[in-house]
Amino acid sequence: MNRFLIIALSMLLACQGFGQADQISGQDSSKITSKESKKEARRKQEEWMKQVTRTMIENQRFVLEADYISGKSGVPIPVNPSINFIIIDSANATMQLGSATGAGWNGVGGVTISGSVSKYEVTRVEKKKYVAYNVLIIVFTNLGTYDIHCVVTDDGRADATIRSTTSGQVSYTGTLYPPEISRIYKGYERY
Repeated sequence: MNRFLIIALSMLLACQGFGQADQISGQDSSKITSKESKKEARRKQEEWMKQVTRTMIENQRFVLEADYISGKSGVPIPVNPSINFIIIDSANATMQLGSATGAGWNGVGGVTISGSVSKYEVTRVEKKKYVAYNVLIIVFTNLGTYDIHCVVTDDGRADATIRSTTSGQVSYTGTLYPPEISRIYKGYERY
């Protein structure tokens, strides 16, 4: 009888161990499935962003919200994207510099300049791992003519340099957004 009891207990413990092993391997497969679904979601988001970026560039409708601004020295300075931006909306353009520390000409510590787009030229550059767009924009304003040269990667990151016909340049580094979802605050235009 003792022998029978020992064999029964051994079998019971063995079966319980196999059940735990199945649970552990089941968890591993759920982790793998979770990782795969996250990868797939990330891939779909990247594809969606590439499509949105291409549409914004082709339709000439985007807002570059700057995270950094730099002058001729090239030293990037972190800025507030809601008051430092470039808007391209079909035949119109607005460029704004702002600072949260003062009122300035435009009410947001800087300057706001708007004008009409006289030239909009896009060159698509395809590399192995990404696509980029070189965009040349010429804007006529009451204060002069401005050349904007933008380099936009297919994930929406952008670098834009603005040069005026007189002197000086400023560079914006940030992200492109459709105008409908942009979070900018446009200051006053005073000429």
